[in-house]
Amino acid sequence: MVPHAMAQLQISPSAEHPLRGNGNMAEIDQLNVFVEGGEEYELRSNEDNSAYTLHFKSENQIVSLQGEDLASFLKEYNLIKVQYPQYGADQRLAQIWDQGGYSWLAAGQEGEE
Repeated sequence: MVPHAMAQLQISPSAEHPLRGNGNMAEIDQLNVFVEGGEEYELRSNEDNSAYTLHFKSENQIVSLQGEDLASFLKEYNLIKVQYPQYGADQRLAQIWDQGGYSWLAAGQEGEE
């Protein structure tokens, strides 16, 4: 498995919905590499780690991440892994979701459909 610390993440606020695939973003069905997850959250990537999705399962919200936004996400993700090694996947991803404003981003991406 390719180390995820080296991947580049970005959230793309494009005019087209990123999960539908518009030539710029990966199709959601291509994001089939499980990174980590638990009861509430799940993180997946594509084969080359150029696109990720962060899924908040209980709210059925998904954020698509690529480019600079993905890089910012991964920086925060890796920092939390170092600062809080005792955290499980749900704790880690919940903290990023809450502090990173991803619920707001997911709502914005849903509005682009």
